[in-house]
Amino acid sequence: MVNYPQSYLDMPGTYQIRVHGHLSRHWLDAASGEIFDIHHPTAEANETVFSCHVLDQSALLGIVNGLVDTGHPVIAVVRVEPETASDPGEEAGLFSV
Repeated sequence: MVNYPQSYLDMPGTYQIRVHGHLSRHWLDAASGEIFDIHHPTAEANETVFSCHVLDQSALLGIVNGLVDTGHPVIAVVRVEPETASDPGEEAGLFSV
């Protein structure tokens, strides 16, 4: 796990989130503007991976809580550099659930 300075928590960032299942159109429409690069790694995996840009950690928690509240178990949340947000293999690391 990477140790970030305390001020990091109040800064904007790009995150890649992996959830179990496929996100509904309703959920994606409600979160539009924050989410980009949505894809499904494989049909067999039954997972959705997407990137999002948030203003701070509380905004990130809002997205994660929204996923959980709508029945989408969160598998992993990873902070990524903006230029690698579309590549799931490039992780700067934050935490996995």
